[in-house]
Amino acid sequence: MKRGVQIEGVQPIIESGAKPGRPYKYPFDALKVGQTFWVNGASRPYVNLYVAVWRRNRANLNQKFALTKGVKNEKHGYRIQRTK
Repeated sequence: MKRGVQIEGVQPIIESGAKPGRPYKYPFDALKVGQTFWVNGASRPYVNLYVAVWRRNRANLNQKFALTKGVKNEKHGYRIQRTK
């Protein structure tokens, strides 16, 4: 037994409060099937969006999202659409 460490008797379990965590960057949960949201290409690299969509598709098998490149208002960007 190490010095300074003592085993205590049985204690009541202390419930920890829920931590809010960091808010989501993209509104995946707000989308219904067929809806989309637009992200300007200059604000986010393609890889970051691809990974975000990939993670969401793996996390919930009841929801699927697709990422496409496009032009909106003469600006390049990415459209994310809920497909399932």
